[in-house]
Amino acid sequence: MSKKLKKTNTIGNRLQIAFKELEISREEGAETIGTSLATINRYLCDQETIPEFRMDLLLIKKGVSKVFVFKNKGIPKATWEERLNFIEKEKALINEIRHNATLKELISKLSKLSDENLKFINILLSKLKS
Repeated sequence: MSKKLKKTNTIGNRLQIAFKELEISREEGAETIGTSLATINRYLCDQETIPEFRMDLLLIKKGVSKVFVFKNKGIPKATWEERLNFIEKEKALINEIRHNATLKELISKLSKLSDENLKFINILLSKLKS
């Protein structure tokens, strides 16, 4: 009995349970996360831990709960709250990337300005601060 409890306490075993309960074949799982069947088998057999970004794909595309697989809490099927939290996290990351891209573009353009134009920009910015 304790051997069975120990076995269900692994990430790979919980992933197997989720696949079975959500009727996801190994082939379908491999295709969903963009990996080979051999790799998905390593994840399912605890020979290798599934990376979080691959679990993100299973969460979004197949509804597999990351909380269940990684933390052994809840049920194999992701709740709407878990899915929405993931989407919000991704939106925040995308906004940060957009912001950083805008800053990079601005810095790139500023670095190409002449000294005279940079002085003008500096004066303009100090007036905006006031």
